[in-house]
Amino acid sequence: MDVLAFFSKKQKEDTDEQLIVQKVLQMYRNTYSEQQSLYEQWDRCYKAYDGSLFGKDKPSWASDQISNYIFSTVETIKPIILAQLPKIVALPKKQENFGKSEAVQQAVDYEWERTEMFQQLHTGLTVGVITGTFII
Repeated sequence: MDVLAFFSKKQKEDTDEQLIVQKVLQMYRNTYSEQQSLYEQWDRCYKAYDGSLFGKDKPSWASDQISNYIFSTVETIKPIILAQLPKIVALPKKQENFGKSEAVQQAVDYEWERTEMFQQLHTGLTVGVITGTFII
C-alpha cells in the first residue's frame, strides 16, 4: 500500500468517526431538551436539600434560620440504608467449581476496595434520595 492510499483511507476513517461523534452529540442534545423539565425538577430538589430554595422572598419578620427538614431527613436515611453494606457473593453451581468461586470472590472483594465502592454507593445514594430517583 502506498503512502497516499494509506492517508486517504485514514482520512475517510477519521471522517466516519467525526460523523458518529456528531450524531451522538445531536442525540444527547435532543434527549437533554426533551427532559428539560426533569432537570429543572432535580435542580429544585438540590436547592431544597441545600436550603437555597427557601431563602427567597421571605417577609421581613421571618427568621434567617431555617430548619431544613429535607436535609435532615436525607441525612437520617443514609446511615440506616448504609448500615448493612451489600455483599456480592460468588457461589459455585457445582462442587468442583468451589476453588474458582473463591478466586472470583477475592477478585470482587479486591475491586470493591480498589474502586472505593462504598464512597460511590454513598454518593449515588445521596443523589438518588435527593432527586427521588433512588429505589429502595
